[in-house]
Amino acid sequence: MNKLLILVTVLFCMLGPATAQVKNRIKKGHRNKSESQFALERGILEFDWEAGNENNNSQLGTAIYPNLALRYGITERLELNTEISLVTAYSKSIRPMVKNTGIEPVSVGFNYLILKDSGRRPCLIFSTQVAIPWMSGAAFSAKYYAPTIELVAQQQISTKNVLGISGGLFWDGFSSAADLVYNLNDTYQFTSKWSATVELFGYLGRNSPLNYADAGIIYTINKKLQFGCLAGFGLSSAAYTNYFAINGTWGINLRRR
Repeated sequence: MNKLLILVTVLFCMLGPATAQVKNRIKKGHRNKSESQFALERGILEFDWEAGNENNNSQLGTAIYPNLALRYGITERLELNTEISLVTAYSKSIRPMVKNTGIEPVSVGFNYLILKDSGRRPCLIFSTQVAIPWMSGAAFSAKYYAPTIELVAQQQISTKNVLGISGGLFWDGFSSAADLVYNLNDTYQFTSKWSATVELFGYLGRNSPLNYADAGIIYTINKKLQFGCLAGFGLSSAAYTNYFAINGTWGINLRRR
């Protein structure tokens, strides 16, 4: 925990002068993650998808196929979004293997750009979603509505490097108490087509801490289309063992139609 606090302090100190606004940079991360998110421009409709496998341990795991998110820019500052995941939770400890397949609670929310980044400050985004318990499959229904509330800071610290920090509160839908969530991430643009991301993120609160690290590669075909892959692992005993996924985004500018 002390190492994480030191890292947070260092990254905040790195939020220095910027050279350009970065709010329109696209980045996709896997479901239920405290994720830094840029607000979309007005009239942009974006589809995000991801498919992967999360291993809790040698016996338990979850396959995601897929996680889908739909995002739309209402104004230059306001973005609406919704998210849904089709998953299969499986256990190898029993023969034949036990599987439960269904839809996790659908989430709806919005991102609001509080401050645009300038030469001396990062952009600030208020991000919130709520998972709706009755909009799920029977095997994955929750007891309560489950909101997530975050404040996101993003800064372009060089022409190729973007740093992000976010933190907030997360409810899991099974308890009325909230956990603290955090995300520390860096994106580096190697070429006009290729970029890489590294992240630390997690949940701190009522139960054992869940801390994770992941890294991903992104290939941008054009301004509307990109693909990527992501691999991660747990840093704490209660976290999942590892995770791997492929993902992508597709955007449409509806203002030109």
